Amino acid sequence: MSTRGRFWLVFLAGLVASCCPIELELTETAPRDVEPPTDDTGKGSAGDLGDARYPDASRAKATNHSWWLKGLEVTHYRLGYRMDKSAERDLIAKHRDFAKSVRHQKLSDTRFRWSPPERCLGGLQCVYESMDQGSRDAVTPVSALFESRRAVAKLSSTELTSLVLTFVQNIRYDQPNEEPFGVLPPGVVVRQARGDCDSKALLAHMILRDLGIDTVLISSDAHHHTMLGVRLPAAGKSFTWRGGRYAFLEITAERSPLGHIHPKLLSPNDWRVVPMRYEAAGGRAMRGAEQIRLR
Repeated sequence: MSTRGRFWLVFLAGLVASCCPIELELTETAPRDVEPPTDDTGKGSAGDLGDARYPDASRAKATNHSWWLKGLEVTHYRLGYRMDKSAERDLIAKHRDFAKSVRHQKLSDTRFRWSPPERCLGGLQCVYESMDQGSRDAVTPVSALFESRRAVAKLSSTELTSLVLTFVQNIRYDQPNEEPFGVLPPGVVVRQARGDCDSKALLAHMILRDLGIDTVLISSDAHHHTMLGVRLPAAGKSFTWRGGRYAFLEITAERSPLGHIHPKLLSPNDWRVVPMRYEAAGGRAMRGAEQIRLR
């Protein structure tokens, strides 16, 4: 490949970093107060999932996440996240060190130049893999709270996915332009309660993967957007990939249900599964970058 050809491939990779929030108008509005009430013992209600800690002995002040989900017996939920400042700095430092290793250079709030490994030309899969690895221990305690809730409430995979989805959707949309590639490590997304489409989508992907729910990260260059597909039956829009049917999961629109995707995001349809590699239970897993087929 010529030097000029390589430059343009790298430059185009930088254009996909910025994503926009998708506004969704629903007829129902969430209650004003969505924080579960506490009982006389102070232990919280059934919808209080408890506090996740990173590291395990963290005594940091909790970042409180409160959200509402229609359709379950319990509709109001809270999850706290206690992360030491030093741990937060370490996650950000790891992300910035990776950026230095691939010669990341910021050109503007929405563009950058870098020198990725050859297999990562034209996409951000290597960036997501680095953040996945760096934030794994920080996200696992969050996943454990959802696993506990599944066991106590006997939630189906669809109900559990909706609970995780609304938790991540409730996190404030914010483009972290101060960070390399315009993305935040997933653990920091929970700690700071903010993130853009790919930062939040990767967080949801990690939690659902921990819970044994098959999801794929999907990306569109035309729409500058990232979201998820989940291999579960759901009303609405879905796509097929490697013989499986996946429902769309929109991460940036609050209360967007399984199977919803804004119509404007389907024309043109250039959605592809992000070819991430990661260590998974039972061995090394790899996702391929094939274009999806709408159903």
